[in-house]
Amino acid sequence: MKKPLFLFIITCCLSLHGFSQSKAIKKLYTLYDSREFVKCVEHADKIIKKNEHELEAYYVKAIAYFEMAQLPQRYKDFTNDPLLECLRALTVIRTKDSQSEIFEENEEKLALIYNYSEYVAEQLKSTNQEKAIVLYQRLMRAYRVQTGALDLAIIYAKVGNYEQCMRQVSRLYDKSPENITSSHENYQALTEGALLLANYWMFRDLFWLVTNYKSKYETNYAISAGFKKAVLLSIDTAKNEEEKNYFYDFSKQGLGIYKDDAEFVKHVETQWLDVIDKEIDLFKNTDSNSRTWKDTIYLRNAAKYIRMSRELFPESANIAQAQKKFEISFHLKPLKHEQAAFQEYALRAINTWRNSGCQCDTGRVIRLRPVYQVDWDTTLTRLAQSHAESMFANNFTNNIDAVTGENPWDRVNSTHLRGQTVETLSGTYYIKALQIGEVLGHGFALGSTYELADIDTLVQEVVESWITTRFSQNCPKIMTAEFSHMGLAVYGDKWVLLFAQIHDITISRK
Repeated sequence: MKKPLFLFIITCCLSLHGFSQSKAIKKLYTLYDSREFVKCVEHADKIIKKNEHELEAYYVKAIAYFEMAQLPQRYKDFTNDPLLECLRALTVIRTKDSQSEIFEENEEKLALIYNYSEYVAEQLKSTNQEKAIVLYQRLMRAYRVQTGALDLAIIYAKVGNYEQCMRQVSRLYDKSPENITSSHENYQALTEGALLLANYWMFRDLFWLVTNYKSKYETNYAISAGFKKAVLLSIDTAKNEEEKNYFYDFSKQGLGIYKDDAEFVKHVETQWLDVIDKEIDLFKNTDSNSRTWKDTIYLRNAAKYIRMSRELFPESANIAQAQKKFEISFHLKPLKHEQAAFQEYALRAINTWRNSGCQCDTGRVIRLRPVYQVDWDTTLTRLAQSHAESMFANNFTNNIDAVTGENPWDRVNSTHLRGQTVETLSGTYYIKALQIGEVLGHGFALGSTYELADIDTLVQEVVESWITTRFSQNCPKIMTAEFSHMGLAVYGDKWVLLFAQIHDITISRK
């Protein structure tokens, strides 16, 4: 059967058109290979003018502009910004090529353009932020990496304008309805907005966002999960920092937000146990025969992280067990069966000097007469123990706590201990103030000392060092006649002796 004449004519025309287009594209590549990039772009524009759907012409035009971008000064009379022109051509391809065939066929070359464009935008961040933003916008459109409502926020984050980034993200959560459905255009952005802040280390902004919008979207599982995931990411990221202050702060804030979420609490607790174990392992891995004082930093860090974690998880049996195991393993303080003996040795060592009197060198030698004995006080001992632990964990020796800034009076005033007071109808007044004195020591540790007789000797050595140290007020404090009670504690190589004149007498005159 013969074809109709008009079908034959159409077929011939299509064949001729395809041939001419193929020939034109071939010429494009010839110009490109000859590095005649200006002519290549001009020829591509002619092809596009005849057929705006000729995607390969856009592609060759894009890579020609990319080559110009390597030497922009040479082509400044032809184009002001060849890299932007390159991305503009690629954006057209993205718009017209629904199957992404051009991008798939030329994946390697287009990946090179993407990486180079990101590098240029990164360099522009500090010199021309506006241009960097435009470049990022073009790049994201060309490669379809935008997330709709978060597009601009991502760009601001990339160029380091975190204030504008936060404004975009918070506006998104503020304007979107609380009963938003998955079909809403902003839904995906809402599930990823908090994570964007975490990924760019905008942790303070993140916690503000979650605190303010968690309740608004609490019935939406995906958005709530995004919040929780972002908070956990911030905590896990801070955990890997050398200083654990942010780890502590973020853990505290996160636990405040998700205190009723058992899975969340367990995850954070496990992270803290992990950092404690790592510090202990680092110490154990040092050569025990050649350890220096610098190696003890691992033990101090472990002690510090235990103190932090106890504040975060005061009722955690796992943290309490880790602390107990740590203190027993390294004999940081008297063991349970040693405590009564330690108290006896401490009282005897102090009262021996108070009973006999002594010579003190405070810069000038003074002879101090015998004074009354002191008694043991559990409150003073508890305060001394806490301060000794803080000194060991934070590696300082000072009456003022390096972390809290508390002095001995601050610590004593937090207890029930008071001076002699009188109650009248108008109120309670002190008539004899409480007196206290604190003596600090370092360099002596229980360590491998487990025999009670050896512990007794160690306590005597510590007290004697306080008495005999020159140019010190330790000796006069120990010999202060007004003191009636004492508490002594050791943790690692830190010692704290705390005295007080305890009255706790209230005279009623109502």
